[in-house]
Amino acid sequence: MEIEYERMRGDVLRLRERIDGIRETAESDDGTITVSVDGRGRLVDLRLAARVYRMPDSRALAAGIVETASHATELVGGRLAEITRDLFAADTGRGTAR
Repeated sequence: MEIEYERMRGDVLRLRERIDGIRETAESDDGTITVSVDGRGRLVDLRLAARVYRMPDSRALAAGIVETASHATELVGGRLAEITRDLFAADTGRGTAR
């Protein structure tokens, strides 16, 4: 029982390390907005191209930021699904843990 606990604890710690190492970046279609999020979906970087300041529509800018951040978060979701799939596959002996 203790050996199983230690194995599971190690798996969880490795999973947390992998999640903490995730960073995904998305760019708006027009290239004016770049957003990076971490493995927990938190915004870690936001870059706006200089030409964005010439856009008088602040609502459109805000919507663009939200849309770009959502895309970056979706990318993180894909990475998390991959990590989880790898973990469970390794646990059953059909895959490899990274």
